[in-house]
Parts: sequence; structure tokens; C-alpha cells
Amino acid sequence: MSKEILILCGSPRENGNTQLLADAFKKGAEAAGNVVNVFDVAQMNIAACKGCDYCTLHQGECIQKDDMQKIMPYLYTANTIVFSTPVYYYGMTAQLKLALDRMYATLAKKSSLESCVLLAVYGDTNTSVVEPLVEQYKAFTGYSGWNNLGIITVPGLNEKGEISGHPALNEAEELGRSL
Repeated sequence: MSKEILILCGSPRENGNTQLLADAFKKGAEAAGNVVNVFDVAQMNIAACKGCDYCTLHQGECIQKDDMQKIMPYLYTANTIVFSTPVYYYGMTAQLKLALDRMYATLAKKSSLESCVLLAVYGDTNTSVVEPLVEQYKAFTGYSGWNNLGIITVPGLNEKGEISGHPALNEAEELGRSL
């Protein structure tokens, strides 16, 4: 039975290592017969959550009218969400965090999401650099009740396209195919 997968890519570098890793995951997921929707949130106009609780009083509808409205419908149809991000100062990019914060609206109207995946690349070779991101991911996905299907982190990637030929691309494709 096919699933619907939502990928949120948070890299401001278009067609960079983060996007290539997400593309490999997508390739595997689609090969397995799944429907995959990808949003490049770093290229979208998504404002910060105002914390106004309008969404809690209006069945999950946000008071803000921006590009998050393009993503919101998929939060109610997708089974799995994939967060794809470079590591910036020990965490996800601000652009991805904006989208994540706006998902607060799903507390008022429960989303269909059941599971999640984290894909992350970073330039440092010190693997402890990614640990705060992984812990944050585990915290918010655990709070949301989502089943973690996998975490792929790739250190030592600085230059655009440097991930080409890296074994992590095969790992991401296989993870996508396993859904």
C-alpha cells in the first residue's frame, strides 16, 4: 500500500548537498510506489509563528497568509514527513525551523502524520556537531507521537555537490524504498 510522504528541505543553497540527499530519498520512495511532495522551504515566504493561538480557535487555520498555506494541506494527508537540512550552528536552518514552528496549528486539528525521517549534512568532521539537531528532532517528533523511521547524517561536506558518489545517497535511497 502506497504512502504519501512530505519532504521539507531547508537548505538555502539550491541544488546543494542537502537537496541531493533528499532527492535520493525521494527516488527510493517513489520507486516503492509512494507519492512524494517536496517543498523547498528556504525558497518560500514563511513567516514566524506569532504565538497568537488563532489556529487553536479556528480548527488549525493560521491567521497568517503566506507560503505555509501551500504546505499545510499535506500535513493532513501525508503519512510521513522528512526534514532535510544542513546543520547550521548545531541545529536545523532557520528556514526549516519557521515551517516547523508553524506546524503548531496541527495541535488544533490533528495531522495525519505517523512517522518521520531526518536527513542532515554538515561541513564539520566532528560528528558531535549534529547531536543537538538529532536531540531536537527526537524531542519534537516524540512529542508529536511520530515513529522515527531513520536518521541519516553526513559530515564533512562543504562544497556544493560534494555528496555526489557518497554512500549516504544509497542509504537515503534505500531508506525511501523501505517505506
